[in-house]
Amino acid sequence: IFGLSTTLYTCIGGLKAVVWSDSLQAVLMYTGVFTLIVKGLRHPRVGGLGRVWSVAVESGRTAELFRSDPRIDQYNSIWINIFSGTITYLSSFGVNQIAIQRYASLPSLRKAQNIIYCTMIPLLILCSIVAFIGFITLAYFYNCNPIETGEITDTDHITILFARDILIPTPGLFGLYVSCIMSATLSTLSSGMNSMAAAVYEDFLKRKLDGEITDHQATLLNKAIVVICGITSTALAFAAEPLGGVLRVCVSVTGAISGPMVGIFVLAMFFPRSGFWSCIISFVVSNIIMIII
Repeated sequence: IFGLSTTLYTCIGGLKAVVWSDSLQAVLMYTGVFTLIVKGLRHPRVGGLGRVWSVAVESGRTAELFRSDPRIDQYNSIWINIFSGTITYLSSFGVNQIAIQRYASLPSLRKAQNIIYCTMIPLLILCSIVAFIGFITLAYFYNCNPIETGEITDTDHITILFARDILIPTPGLFGLYVSCIMSATLSTLSSGMNSMAAAVYEDFLKRKLDGEITDHQATLLNKAIVVICGITSTALAFAAEPLGGVLRVCVSVTGAISGPMVGIFVLAMFFPRSGFWSCIISFVVSNIIMIII
């Protein structure tokens, strides 16, 4: 349903619909997560901010954030967070097609730079808030694993279960949180579909079709590409489920691709004479190595 509805409004409205819907969805996302934090901290089973922090320390979650072990064969450490975070955010805000498309739609370089700051700061805040919700959820289910008790069968469902238990007693709040999740999903999907369609048309089709089709036909072609991208991404979501959950697959794939993508742009900046095939081969080989790792 998410995939089809997002494909529909992205296809009809284009970039303008994506920008306006993203703005509304951002409001819903922040409202939903703040509501869950406030209600969660006030729940007697959570025990307030002090217990949340003590449980996080006792369980070793905070120690992982500051672990200084330089080994790369571990899930989390301060060095992994610094280096992987730097590459990931360089990819997201510097070379990502979704970001570049929005920068290019602005009338001046100065406004594009301002958009980076206006986007990065709220995103960092949102990521911190979501991580804090994880701590609250840990305190709520501490010594009572819902997977072991049979309430859920997948770790991706823990936060949903927590939100249901916390918010359902107050009419309407759980629906607000569900709309928060839907907003995040729709925002990501619509931005990705729109930018993918633009990239496919501009990089692969425009030169071949230049002068042979009208602007109206080009618009229809872009809409058709959006539909194809929407159907493909929806199908891939089902394919990712057996691999350990959509979230884990998305994080793994994004982490594997971000480094090689940033590497290509750095190569072009400092070695402009690099050839087409050298970039393609290095990018493919890097992606294969990263996915294997």
